[in-house]
Amino acid sequence: MLDVSQLQFDGFDAIKRPFLEQYRELGGNLTLAAKAIGYDRTRIYQLKKDDPKFATAIEDIWEDIVGIVEAKAWEHIQKGNVTMLIFFLKTRVHEKWGNKTQLSGDKENPLFVKTESNLTPEDETIIQQAIQYATDRADTYDSENNGHQREAQRIG
Repeated sequence: MLDVSQLQFDGFDAIKRPFLEQYRELGGNLTLAAKAIGYDRTRIYQLKKDDPKFATAIEDIWEDIVGIVEAKAWEHIQKGNVTMLIFFLKTRVHEKWGNKTQLSGDKENPLFVKTESNLTPEDETIIQQAIQYATDRADTYDSENNGHQREAQRIG
């Protein structure tokens, strides 16, 4: 694990060291770590851009965090957690196990499914129906809650 106290930066050490400590403590959340030391994330991005050692320290801490999380995931897999096993395979062996389905659309065009996987036309229809159902339910929920309109983030 990276020892932040031993790092030498190109200035602004009084910001960088406390940030790195908070970054680790807060699980790699850059925005929360910046706020914890009284800065916003744009200041941290600028410091990161200006100081390659600082940028490398952030990456190193992130790798430490990922390693810890992966070790926990592996513990769950060894205990027989099938959901974690599936997640692990889909993310770590993506080329073989990952989903190859993409949802697309924009405000003028409804959502549609584009797939490069082995889904059957029936599977694609079921997914499309699930999308439509979720959209209809969200619209119903919005109309029942003071007429607020939902603005869905579209992938396109």
